[in-house]
Amino acid sequence: MRFTGVRVADSDFVVADDDGVIVLPAGECARIFAASEERAAKETVMMTKLERSENSLDLLGLSRFREAVR
Repeated sequence: MRFTGVRVADSDFVVADDDGVIVLPAGECARIFAASEERAAKETVMMTKLERSENSLDLLGLSRFREAVR
């Protein structure tokens, strides 16, 4: 396992879970949190569509590749 040294400022945000630890610079937290909320919302929409049996290739815009191999 490789570890990289990071300086942590008093105002930085440290997040840890079973997979690891990340340090978010204080000045980037608002942007990072907004982006994560946006991604979570997109994933919720995707999961809803998949639960309705919509095709994942269509949802991801990859149908053209399916047609190319036929």
